Amino acid sequence: QDLIDVYILYIRSILEYCSVVWHSTLTAEQSTRIENVQKLCMKIILGSEYNGYEDSLEECGLQTLKSRREAKCLKFGLKSLLHPTHSKLFPVNPHILSQHISHSNREHFTVNWARTDSYRMSAVPYIQRMLNKHVKDQQK
Repeated sequence: QDLIDVYILYIRSILEYCSVVWHSTLTAEQSTRIENVQKLCMKIILGSEYNGYEDSLEECGLQTLKSRREAKCLKFGLKSLLHPTHSKLFPVNPHILSQHISHSNREHFTVNWARTDSYRMSAVPYIQRMLNKHVKDQQK
C-alpha cells in the first residue's frame, strides 16, 4: 500500500499535471506511452503478483489514466458551469432557453466552430462536446 501511495503522490500527479488542458490533443501513441508508465509502475509495485494491467489496476484500486483524464475534463466543465466567468466558455444553446426546439441542433451547449483540427481538438471545444454527451447520457 505504501508503494501505491508513493506512486500516486509522486508519479501519477506528474503524469496528470494540467491534463484538462492537453488531454484532448494527445495522439493515440502519446496516450499509450503515458499509460505504459502506469503499467510499468504496477509491474514494479506488484512484482511477481502482477497478472496483467487490468487485474493490477483492480487489485490496487486504480483506474486507467485515460479514464481519469476524461473524468477530470468533465468535472472541470461541470464546475465551470457554476462559475460566473468560466461559464461563458460553455454557453447554453438559445433553443434550449426558448420553447421552439430546432430539429437540426439538439445539443444543449453551443460547440465553438473550428476552422482547424488543432482548435477543434483543443480543450474548450472538446469539453463542450463532453458536456453535450453528458447531458444526453443523463436524459437516457
